[in-house]
Formats: sequence, structure tokens, C-alpha cells
Amino acid sequence: MQLSQILRSVVIPHLPKDLIGEKSFRKILTVAECLPEKATNFFGFECPLGVQKPSSDFLLRISRKPYGREVLSNLETNDAIPKEWFEDIAWQKVGAFAQAWSDPKSALYDQADDIWLEFDMDQTRPGSIPIPSFFFGIPHQKESFEKLRNQLALMSLGLETIHGETLASSTLNALHQIVNAMPDGIGVFQVGTMISRPQHIYRLCIMMDGFSTIIPFLDAIGWNGDQLMLQKALNRLSPLVDYVALDLDVTDTVGSKIGLECYMRGTKNAMEKWEVLLEFLQAENLCVPEKARGILGVPKIINHSILPMHLWAPHHLELAKLIGRKYGSFYYHTINHIKINFEADYFTQAKAYLGIAHHWLSIPEVKEIVENQQLETIISNNKNLQPTY
Repeated sequence: MQLSQILRSVVIPHLPKDLIGEKSFRKILTVAECLPEKATNFFGFECPLGVQKPSSDFLLRISRKPYGREVLSNLETNDAIPKEWFEDIAWQKVGAFAQAWSDPKSALYDQADDIWLEFDMDQTRPGSIPIPSFFFGIPHQKESFEKLRNQLALMSLGLETIHGETLASSTLNALHQIVNAMPDGIGVFQVGTMISRPQHIYRLCIMMDGFSTIIPFLDAIGWNGDQLMLQKALNRLSPLVDYVALDLDVTDTVGSKIGLECYMRGTKNAMEKWEVLLEFLQAENLCVPEKARGILGVPKIINHSILPMHLWAPHHLELAKLIGRKYGSFYYHTINHIKINFEADYFTQAKAYLGIAHHWLSIPEVKEIVENQQLETIISNNKNLQPTY
């Protein structure tokens, strides 16, 4: 089964129309037609908030378990992936990383948590090979650093595996400076690269220990932006967000543009907090009202059993038979985070990242999630969670 079938059945009918739009969905489906559903249990959309036009990029997470790494490492021989994709150097890089990730002798095997493929739909032309940006996840807990001995070594290994060449000494020095400047409680959790571009620009996503750690950390790594104006912007933003991650672009130096990934904890008032943040973004001219309404209409939980059996992936049907009727197959639509870019002396852009995650849940677990987070529930009329065989 291809990922496009899941998009058509449990995603597109339930997403607000103001967010993505028919044109973007058509492009996304073209890409998803060639991606095995089995490769991911978490995918989503990147929606710009400051423009009225509905549009979105598409992204998916491929994890080590239960199937992702195995599927990805065999992409070149999988009939679901067009062979011509691997004629492009970018997909050859994806394949090289996947092979190393599947090799127990490689440090990537048990230290790279996952990968993300992000497809820019504006750059995807009909009939062309879709080229993703590539991210890989690494442990950011202190005890994980000690097991790895050197987080810098894993970042370097991953990037060198993707690009098939040794990192430039100037880039290595910049990464070294960033890692050395991290106090306890701060750590890189994703490393990204635009694999289609000849000039290598690397994206580091860093989980911060509160907003108060951002300015001292940026100062320590030699960031050349306006610290005073950033502090004023952070003072306005920080009361509205539960926790934050910092995105940096790195070549031989740290880029002046930064991204602030804003997250909310999954509590009863999470939706109220998202609403307040979206009101702030509208006041900052970073979000139009149509997009704010659309974002607030995203969270919901959908019972897979509303679908006929032929729309279930084979591996889901197999697992459903094994676990019986105590647990059900659900698709959980969430606001994962909102990213706000800062450059020069002000906030420049905001994007919402919407997540669609597959979970096996019991009825009590579903009720708890729905009550805690005040979610809309789309559930079958059947008393049983699973389809009847």
C-alpha cells in the first residue's frame, strides 16, 4: 500500500481547506504515490501562515522501528519507488545514508534515531523527480552523549555519509564551536542538509533549556545578529510558549537567520495556548485569520475502523488480528509546532507544522487523550475497535 491511500482516506477529508489547497494536495499525492505507507507512522505538512493562498510542503519521518529503516534501505529494489528517482544524485545520497544506517557496524545504526524527508512542493514540477531536504535525528540527552562520547562525531559521520565527502575544516570548526558552547540541558536533536544543492548548508535543530538560554548561547557561538532586538522579540514571545527549539544554518559560520520552534505540552489548555499564540502572530502580521482558523481546526483523532478493510495496510491488518479488539488503530492529527523566523531585527515569517501520527490505542486511552486535549473525535459507529473479519 502506498502512502497516498492513507492521505486520501484519513487525512485529506479531515483537514481544513484553508490550509493546504487542492493544488498542493495534488502535488503531494503525486509524491506519496511512490512512497510505501509501511515506511512511516508519522508524517505531516508545513504551512506558511502569513499568506492567504492555501499551500503546503510535505514531510515524513522514517524511524528505526518498526519498519522504516528496513523499507528505506531497500528503496532501490522496491517496486513502489520509481527506479528513475535513483538516477538523481540526491536520491543516491539518501540511499547511501540508508545503507549505512542499516549496517550494525556503523555508529549510525543505533545512534541515528530517525530521518525526515521534506519535499518543497513549489519546487516540485509535474513529471520531475521530487528532491527532498534530508534530516537525521540524534540523541540529545546528556547520558546519550556519554555513550556516544562525542555528539560532533555523529553529526560529522552523518553529513559525510550523505554527501560522500569529508566535511570542510571550516565547517567542522563551526560545528565544534556550537557543540562546545552547549551547557547542560541543551542539545542538537536534528541535523539537516539540502542534498540537491552544490553549496552545503547544514541545519541544526537545538532543543533549548528555556528562552533565557538563547541569547547567551548565540553570543557564545559568535552569532552576528542583533541581540538587543532579538531579546525584545523573545520577551514578547516567551510567555506564550511552553518550550522552544532553536534552528541554525551553518556553513563555515553560523547564519544570521534563526528559527524558533514553538511547542505546547499536551494538556487540557493546549488549544487555548495555540489560539493565544496565533493571535500574537496575527498582531505581528505573521499570520492571516484564515490560516489561524484552519490551524485550530486541525487537531482530532480518527478511528481507522471507519474505513473498509481494503483501505487498511496489510501490516496493520496482520497486527489487528494479533492484538484482538482491545486496541484500535487511530490516526492522530496534531499541531506539532509553529516555527517563527527571525532575521535582521524582527520576526520575518511563521509556519505551522502539522503532524499525522498512527497509534494503537485502547478506548480508555482514546478517551483520556480526547478529554485532556479537547479533541474532535471521528469514530466508527461499530462497538468494536477493529474491523470484522
